[in-house]
Amino acid sequence: MPGRVPRSRHSVSPLSPGTFPTSSRAVQAQRVAVARALAGRPRLLLADEPTGQLDHEAASAVIRALVDAARHSRAALVIATHDSEAAARFGQRWDMRDGCLHQGGTRA
Repeated sequence: MPGRVPRSRHSVSPLSPGTFPTSSRAVQAQRVAVARALAGRPRLLLADEPTGQLDHEAASAVIRALVDAARHSRAALVIATHDSEAAARFGQRWDMRDGCLHQGGTRA
């Protein structure tokens, strides 16, 4: 169809396993991945462990970029993470325990 942007699947985490980048270059790579993912104007943005390979400061910058990008494009944002600090930044939270989803988070 003319004028339609092809559906794409871009990784929000293009970093190599086993690396722990601390530079602004790693954050910039994550921001570029977010921008590419938003190019098709998705209504839903999924991010699987977007902060898993980043230090605290870089992870915070990436979460900020994801939230800002989703807000600006009016897309829903779903983040899968083990990072409790990243998860705490969102108003609605679901935790998975023993294969079941629990709304509002659960305490270990």
